Amino acid sequence: MSGQKVILPVWHGVTGEDMLRYAPIQADKCATNTSIGIPAVAKRLVEVIRPEAFRIGVARKDAGLASSRLIEQLEAKYPGYGFRVITGERPDAVPTAQGVIGTQWADGERIDVCVKDPSVLSSNPPTFSGTLVGKGITKFQEALRTGRAQKFLSDEFKNFSSSLPLADGVTGQDPGDPELHLIPKLPESTQTVTARVAFGTPPDEVVFPVMDFKGVRVGLEEVEIVGARKSLPFALRLTIPLHGSPARMGMDIELAGRDFRKIQLFSRGIAALRKSGRIEVVNLETEAILFKGEEVKLGPSELDQKAFDTFVDDVVALEEFYGVSLSWPSSFDDDDFRSLELLQCLKDNRPFEGVFTFTTIATKKDSEQENARILQSLDAATSSIWVQPKEPSQFLLFGTPVFTGLVGTFVERAEILDADAAKSAFRSAPPGSTVSIEIRSCSPVSLRMVEAPSPSASHAAV
Repeated sequence: MSGQKVILPVWHGVTGEDMLRYAPIQADKCATNTSIGIPAVAKRLVEVIRPEAFRIGVARKDAGLASSRLIEQLEAKYPGYGFRVITGERPDAVPTAQGVIGTQWADGERIDVCVKDPSVLSSNPPTFSGTLVGKGITKFQEALRTGRAQKFLSDEFKNFSSSLPLADGVTGQDPGDPELHLIPKLPESTQTVTARVAFGTPPDEVVFPVMDFKGVRVGLEEVEIVGARKSLPFALRLTIPLHGSPARMGMDIELAGRDFRKIQLFSRGIAALRKSGRIEVVNLETEAILFKGEEVKLGPSELDQKAFDTFVDDVVALEEFYGVSLSWPSSFDDDDFRSLELLQCLKDNRPFEGVFTFTTIATKKDSEQENARILQSLDAATSSIWVQPKEPSQFLLFGTPVFTGLVGTFVERAEILDADAAKSAFRSAPPGSTVSIEIRSCSPVSLRMVEAPSPSASHAAV
């Protein structure tokens, strides 16, 4: 510590009273005691010896070095395998990276086991042995039948052993044993099929011309494929039995970040599907039918579908009128709905029913007669106001600029928020100075475009 010798007292099996009795000189020294536990003692010593170790940057660097050393040791112990260390991973997270054949979770740390050298492993492949008991047998049968991942509790397997790295500590039948996860994985060579998806029947039919389908699980009795497209607000899950049973369909819906036009199309597709019960998925390359349902039943919607469709249609109308592209936000607030209403009023040339607050400027004149006239206008309970724009206004919706231009405002009835304060400020103001006066609308506000709308500079016209 800067070249100086420093004594760091650590008390073991003694108290402050003992130190006062036998070593009073040391009794008033700041010390730590092993009664708080060795890890806590070590932490307090490091806080004094190397306080920078607790800074975020140093901690991250040390964690990275520790992970690198661990990987080096594991690769030296298990030739042919590669390893990846991830901290902070949830225990129930399923590894999705290609090439991962095993994973260990412990103390907030995940270690993935990968095949690094297939030639080495081909001569000595990993082996597994053990006995499944109770519910473990049913779960294993389900994994074989459907290809779904399964979690085995410690009382559902016993006598487990494996040559796979990091699996030697799991035996089963011990409450202290970790859980065992079996995650069937598809071959990395699994191909993507491009398909056309149609909901409903003409004239209500809605077609999504391109969706990419890929297998996500394969069992002995059924397979599951998922079709998606990044721009679409849904993914289509098809479970196809291999022995003649009817296929099943499911959907995963994700609206955030999707264009409202795509959401509108999807909503119309769902309406067509509910009406007719028909869906068809066709391979674009071969024109073979991958899936066809004539009596598909969708579960009840949690949404007020009519209100949802009206909202989406209103936003799409604004997209088309103002020439912008709007995406569904991650969250909504009151300002979004106020902006939506304002933009609709501008588009439809109709009054805005909400309350507007204006700031007007009154200039103190040299003429007493003119000042008296201004004070008289401040006495009026209500008055009409026309605001002639001098600078362009910008209207945003969901954080996206929609319209920038000159907008005039007319209010048939408005009131000064605090007339007495406004008059007092005007009387005391010197000639030539200005006084700001707050005015609130008491009737619908008419908004008028002084110039034609133009697309935002940051958004190309659609």
